[in-house]
Amino acid sequence: MKVPEIILICLLSTLKLVVTQERKDLSFFNWTDTTSPIDNSSWRWAPHCDMVGNDIIPFLSPASYCGRECHAAPTCTHFAWADFNSGTCWIKKGPLNEKPFFKLNNGYFCGYIPDRDPNLGDDFLTWMDTPVGTTGAKVRYAPHCDMVGNDVAILKIAGVNVDTCARECFANKVCTHFVISTTEGGKCWLKRGDVPTPTRTERVWAIAHCGFLLLQSGYGRHEFGAGSRTLNWVEGGDLKNVSYRWAENCDLSGNDIRNFLTKRENCGGECAQHKECTHFAWSTSFGGTCWIKRGSIPNHSIRTDSGYICGYVTFRKGEEQAREKEGGASRNIWIMWVVIGLLALAGVLSLTIFGLRQRSISKLLRGLDREEIDEFFLGRPELLARNTTMTNETVAFLPYDRAYEVDIGDIEYKADPIGSGNFSVVFLGLIKSRQQPVAVKCPLTTTDAVEFKALLLEIKIMLHIGQHENVVTLIGACTESIQQRKVYILLEYAKNGCMESYLRKRRPGCGEGLKSRYTNIDRKPEALIKEGDLIRWSYEIAKGMEFLASKSIVHADLATRNVLLDDKCTAKVSDFGLSRQLYGNTNYIKKTKAQLPWRWLALESLTRMEFSTESDVWSYGVTLWEIFTFAESPYPNHTWGKEFIDMLQSNGRLDKPRDANTAIYGLMKTCWEGDKSNRPSFSTLRGAMEKLLHTG
Repeated sequence: MKVPEIILICLLSTLKLVVTQERKDLSFFNWTDTTSPIDNSSWRWAPHCDMVGNDIIPFLSPASYCGRECHAAPTCTHFAWADFNSGTCWIKKGPLNEKPFFKLNNGYFCGYIPDRDPNLGDDFLTWMDTPVGTTGAKVRYAPHCDMVGNDVAILKIAGVNVDTCARECFANKVCTHFVISTTEGGKCWLKRGDVPTPTRTERVWAIAHCGFLLLQSGYGRHEFGAGSRTLNWVEGGDLKNVSYRWAENCDLSGNDIRNFLTKRENCGGECAQHKECTHFAWSTSFGGTCWIKRGSIPNHSIRTDSGYICGYVTFRKGEEQAREKEGGASRNIWIMWVVIGLLALAGVLSLTIFGLRQRSISKLLRGLDREEIDEFFLGRPELLARNTTMTNETVAFLPYDRAYEVDIGDIEYKADPIGSGNFSVVFLGLIKSRQQPVAVKCPLTTTDAVEFKALLLEIKIMLHIGQHENVVTLIGACTESIQQRKVYILLEYAKNGCMESYLRKRRPGCGEGLKSRYTNIDRKPEALIKEGDLIRWSYEIAKGMEFLASKSIVHADLATRNVLLDDKCTAKVSDFGLSRQLYGNTNYIKKTKAQLPWRWLALESLTRMEFSTESDVWSYGVTLWEIFTFAESPYPNHTWGKEFIDMLQSNGRLDKPRDANTAIYGLMKTCWEGDKSNRPSFSTLRGAMEKLLHTG
């Protein structure tokens, strides 16, 4: 090729490049207004268009997501997309570029958000206040917000939102603020210490929020605002040797000396008797727990839950001067309450509680939004695609199987309930077209949106579990009123009810032995419960729990009250109430103030709040003890407290039941090993029970 030809080709190539990069006025482009059907976000875009500069963040993205992400990011004013690396979106801030580049390539488009303020600063956040579930406390939160550092825990919560994360923060003893994101299916970061200055984040598919519990103090901490609660401090102690000040609805964090189980009225005295203790806190956790603390007294926080008190030592004999927590400000508050009187306090509290209750009620009664409904029915296929195997965590992302849907007109049930739980009530019902008896589980009218979503998650869990002869089966569901928080869960009907009631009603009399005793409820020979029945039920429960363990489901509430008997008296494990809260975590650290079934819980569950398949094995051992005592209450001579835990840690265990042979009691004791790694698996237990069943 001759030199002039080469020069000509280079000139033409340069001219073509200049033409493809030519700047044009906005009016040159063919603009289209678009609104997302998912969240009603809107933007304006045009093909063959590129806007450069002022990038907030570039990220890999399908073309359909780019405008939506710009709309979701508060500081984004315009954006550009190119088919670079299979699709890249640049979201941008500041004044709109009035002369975008014109691109001949079809793989480019750009756009902007009409009427968005280009001067919106990065420090701009929209704060909102909301109740924390039904606790009476409040939280302040903002979208596109992050708070770094001081992590207490990172929780994976499917479908996480502000309400669920705020509840976890409130239940945690030291959490003051939190951050949430829907990355990896949903994460909640619990954080401690002073609430830091938040930073701006821009959404890239995952929604980010941060928030903090609203606190009351005189040191620049966040407060409730107008009408905020002031603590009513009360003097305690003997005044001669030691005195302290305490108040209800109060909490103090940090610097623990130790904690122990005790009554509320004893906590201040325990602190007073410990020479290093300067302040203390008490809550209803585990029946009553006191924390005594040392060092400088931190800012107190308001807890609208009456299950909290806190206080501090004001005088101890032998010390040169009293230690005052609040100085002049606290004295002024005390004097103010004395002058105003108890009537004024009652009025302020009544108004505050009324306002919180009204806001809490409005939160309770909200229905599901479109995105929540779509997630239940359609699942999260983009998250499922990232996982090669099905696990507990990914079950929530499965779509609802509409083959299980039953028309409301095909369901008939009796008005009198046959059972109830925390969020639901159960009726005896019938699927008319099949003439099939079912147990119909419905949410209570007081069930809030978060609890209702937990019931929906229960459907997904039972769909994942499938059928097993020793686990209660999901028959169907009616979801046509899901947006109004109404759902009918149709379960296998167990005619003979729960095993606990069945055994107690048929508890033997005072005869010489099991084989010679008839039941109290029915003296007919065919009503006699034989030793083989007890062993068979033990075997069937082990089979059901072996199946649940194979599906990575932690039950966490195994007891005879949660085992049902069908018309043939086959045992079926039921009621995944606690496992629903533990769902998604094979070894989950439970953070809730709900009353736990302590008589059935493993040692690590009582001391460290750890729940696992191994802790289910411990509960199985207690369930065996129930079966062979005809549902007597375990540890009948004990009450919940530190002494009970000390007894277990000293290898104290339940005595051998009268109707259990040595081999069966030996299996019980292996289930109660202090080291959970030494406990048998459910497969081992099933095999041992099967051998006893066939040799008995």
